[in-house]
Amino acid sequence: MIIAVAGDLHGALDPLYERLHAWENRSGLSIGLVLQCGDFGAFGPDSPLDRATRKRLEADPTELGARDYLTGEKQATHETWFVRGNHEDFALLAARADATIDPPGRIRYLAGGKVYAAAGGRLRIAALGGIQPRKVREPGLPKYVQPPEVEALLALPPSSAEVLLTHDGPIGRSLLGMPSAGSVAVYDLLKSLRPRWHFFGHYDRPPPPFELFGCRSICVNQPGLSRIPGRDGGVARLDVEAGGLAWIDPDGSERAF
Repeated sequence: MIIAVAGDLHGALDPLYERLHAWENRSGLSIGLVLQCGDFGAFGPDSPLDRATRKRLEADPTELGARDYLTGEKQATHETWFVRGNHEDFALLAARADATIDPPGRIRYLAGGKVYAAAGGRLRIAALGGIQPRKVREPGLPKYVQPPEVEALLALPPSSAEVLLTHDGPIGRSLLGMPSAGSVAVYDLLKSLRPRWHFFGHYDRPPPPFELFGCRSICVNQPGLSRIPGRDGGVARLDVEAGGLAWIDPDGSERAF
């Protein structure tokens, strides 16, 4: 099975699916599932918008590009699973945890603290949304990593999942030049779960992919052609059986990691 992984989209679903089709046309292969690392842009027609989203919307109306998919005006071309970032309609997601959020049932929100099976059970994905709290007085806000979700994953035995999908990255390894950036919880989960692959987003200046506790940890927001225009999020593909990873460029060509 081949899956695609996307970083922070902020509503840019049209160019994502166009790129996946371009890759499929060039390769002659099919992408069976898309994983997305949060800041999906999950806002419906009546969703309240946070300040950062309103500011980006003034410059780019496609910031609300996911809205057409949530209403059914457009349909996702590939089954797409995502964790929450720190810019979403959290009430909408809480009402549809572990469920699809679009009428055709192609876009699924993965609530944190659980392991999800894909590819007939051959691929297990541990999910954790949100970012590390920066203010002690407000750790419970839904944009933050939730302790019960972390505890549920830490209670699992090692190798319970092949993939760890998060929005934040591990502390000390997430943002170039800032060792304090990142999440203690994500670091602890990598140490405890020992997944084969870890994908995260959130950061605009991440380090190159690295190894940690035997896991290949990759911020999908790497600079370069793999990024969706106007977004930090890049696009990659993973051959689950062979383990091969490559970036997908706008014309559908690929580059090895």
